[in-house]
Amino acid sequence: MRYFLGMDVGGTKTHCLVADERGLILGFGQGGCGSYEYHGVEPAAQENRDALKAAVQESKLTLADITSVGLGVAGADLPEDFEMLEREIYTPLFGDISRCFKNDSMAALRGGTRADHGIVCGTGCVCAGRNYAGEEARVGGLGPEFGDQCTGTVIGEEGLRTVWRARDGIEAPTLLTQKFVERSGLADVDELFRAIYRRTLSYDGLEPMARLVFEAALEGDSPAHAILERGGRYLAAMVNAVASNLAMQGDAFEVITAGSVFKGAHRRGLRRIAGELAARGRSIWHYFKDFLNYEHFPFHECFSRHFVRHSSGRLWWRHRVPGREYGSG
Repeated sequence: MRYFLGMDVGGTKTHCLVADERGLILGFGQGGCGSYEYHGVEPAAQENRDALKAAVQESKLTLADITSVGLGVAGADLPEDFEMLEREIYTPLFGDISRCFKNDSMAALRGGTRADHGIVCGTGCVCAGRNYAGEEARVGGLGPEFGDQCTGTVIGEEGLRTVWRARDGIEAPTLLTQKFVERSGLADVDELFRAIYRRTLSYDGLEPMARLVFEAALEGDSPAHAILERGGRYLAAMVNAVASNLAMQGDAFEVITAGSVFKGAHRRGLRRIAGELAARGRSIWHYFKDFLNYEHFPFHECFSRHFVRHSSGRLWWRHRVPGREYGSG
C-alpha cells in the first residue's frame, strides 16, 4: 500500500492530510500561518511542523512510510522563493521524499478540478491555470503594490472610502455609512471620520470590513454592489488573461473559485447563475469551510456575469470540510 501526504500552507492556517492510494484519509493536522511572508521563516516552519506531526500521528504511520508529498504554499511566488523554502523548511522536514511543490493557487486548482486542466481564481488575489498540454500560467498574487485589486482587504477599504465620499456629498448616500458607524460603536459618521483621521481608531478595529460591503449589497445598496461589480469584472479579466496566456480560449475547462470572499453564496443566486456559465468554462464554486453560509451571493453574481455569456452549463458543488469530507458534488 502506498501512502501520500499533502499540505495546504496559507497565511491564516496550515492543513496537512495523509491518505492511502485508495483515497482514504488516514490523518489530519492543522497549524497556524505557515507562510513565511507574515511572521518570518522560523515561525512558518514551526506551523508546518505542527500540522505535519499531528497528521502523521493520527495516521499511525511514520514519514518513512510516505511515498510522495504534495505542497501548495502561499508565498512561493518566484524561483528564489522555492529555493529558499526548500532549503529552510521543506528539505529539513521531508529529506529526500519525492514531492511536488507548487504555489497554493495550483494546489487549489488541482484539488478542485475533476481533470488535470482548468483555471482557479482566488481573492488573494491570484489566478492560475493549466491547459491540456500541461503548460501552466499565473497572473496576480503579489499584492496591491503590484496591481492586485480584488482582495478582501481592498473590498473593505473601498467600502470605507465610499463612506467618506458619501459624507462629502461626492457620491450618493449609502447604507455603508450606517454599517461602518455601527461597527465602530461611535455616534455618527463625523465621529467615525475624526477617529480614523486622528488615528484613535484603526482599520483593524473595523475588520472584517469586507463583510459590511457584502451585507450592504445584499440589502440593495447600489454603491456597495458597485464595489463588488468592479471586483467581479477584475477577477473575470484575470481568468480571461490566463486563458489567453495558455491558448485556452477555444477549450472547455473548469473555473475554480477559492478564497475567503468565495466562502459562501446565496442559494437563489446559484440557481440563477446556473444558466449563465461560460460558453467554454464551467464554474465550480469551491468551498473549504462554512459551505452552508450563503451571504456572499453578490460577488458570485458579479463574477459570473462578466466571465460568462449565455450558455447552458451545469453548476457543480464541491464541499470540503477539513479532515473528513473530501468528495465532489
